[in-house]
Amino acid sequence: MPGRRWAPCDFTLERTLELPFASFSRQEGRSIALGGVSLDPHVTFPRVGCVRRLYVRADSRRRGVGRALVDQVIREARRSFSELRLRAGRPEASAFFEALGFEVPHCATATHRHRLR
Repeated sequence: MPGRRWAPCDFTLERTLELPFASFSRQEGRSIALGGVSLDPHVTFPRVGCVRRLYVRADSRRRGVGRALVDQVIREARRSFSELRLRAGRPEASAFFEALGFEVPHCATATHRHRLR
């Protein structure tokens, strides 16, 4: 995305294989999105990641910021994980992740998953 850069952000995830990201707008000088991936705490298989804390500022939504952040998270997660899972808390979030290729799994611990390999 022109005018934006992706960088590790300062919120902390607590275990190894955790990848935090933030987006900063060069024009506005502020963080507009953040998210990360960690080991999924609900499964014992170590190659399953969990998309965590994905937020886009309300005034930056519907501009491709969230899609770009998820694309970057997926690219980086491919190095360590074979699948990503997440819990979408709102119908809009569910629709967003389904539009990005996430599917609804048949499990109680996640609302969506995306196979990486």
